[in-house]
Amino acid sequence: MPVCSYCGSPIEPGQKFCTNCGAEITFDIQPEKEEIPPQPAPVINEVEERPTFEETVSQPPAYSETSYPQVSEPEKYDVKTIACAVLSFLFPFVGLILYFLWRSSKPRAASLCLGCAGASILLNGLMRLFG
Repeated sequence: MPVCSYCGSPIEPGQKFCTNCGAEITFDIQPEKEEIPPQPAPVINEVEERPTFEETVSQPPAYSETSYPQVSEPEKYDVKTIACAVLSFLFPFVGLILYFLWRSSKPRAASLCLGCAGASILLNGLMRLFG
């Protein structure tokens, strides 16, 4: 049975106007939509083949040791660097100067001197506060 293109109500054959909304019926009368019942999903009876425990243990690992980045040996402190760090602890201003001099050429030694200077300043402040 055809339906009205404006309101969707059923229209009898031969009508010129819709009895529900009064719209003029034209030749583009749309037939009523048929509802198709939903189909059930197909059931798959396939079982995924999984390897046994023995097969997984005997297989080589999925990664290789060369896939990790190579880490170089950390730079060791020489006697000069350790002496400058002690000097930076005793005189924090020297540690700040050494930090700015060495920060591009010797970054680890520069950070050591800066850390010693900072520790000295912090310890000095705590001693003044509680001493």
